[in-house]
Amino acid sequence: MKKLKRIGQISLAAILIGTAGTIIVAAITAWATSNSKITEVRLRAERTEITEQLHYKELVKKFDDIDKRFDKLEDLIKNK
Repeated sequence: MKKLKRIGQISLAAILIGTAGTIIVAAITAWATSNSKITEVRLRAERTEITEQLHYKELVKKFDDIDKRFDKLEDLIKNK
């Protein structure tokens, strides 16, 4: 009878240790996954920001060209 109790206690301890280990591994996996997703979102945001900055620079160049053309037209009108 005593041997059965010891075996039962050992099995219960093994189950508890296994469960605790599973919970810890699940928590670590969830943490790693969330960090990966956060990093992915940050990279997308940075990529979008860079793209927007490039578009803004292109627009500024185009508006500068248009402004120069208007200046030339203004000079031509004044000189007539």
